Amino acid sequence: MPVRRFRSIEEMKQAAPWLPPGDPAIVRQMRYLWRLASALNPRVSPRGVRKFRSIEEANTAREALERG
Repeated sequence: MPVRRFRSIEEMKQAAPWLPPGDPAIVRQMRYLWRLASALNPRVSPRGVRKFRSIEEANTAREALERG
């Protein structure tokens, strides 16, 4: 995304107007961004319940899951 510089607040307002409250385009944008974020960084968590014999074993399993 390019960096744009503005000399005044008015110039900035003209470049990227906000959508008015209640505009259906807001919901479309939110859905698009949510799908994009999910596609770029999918969260995969194992299903089910895991039992561990010690807190150290549980911490090791969590760290392995966080590393990917």
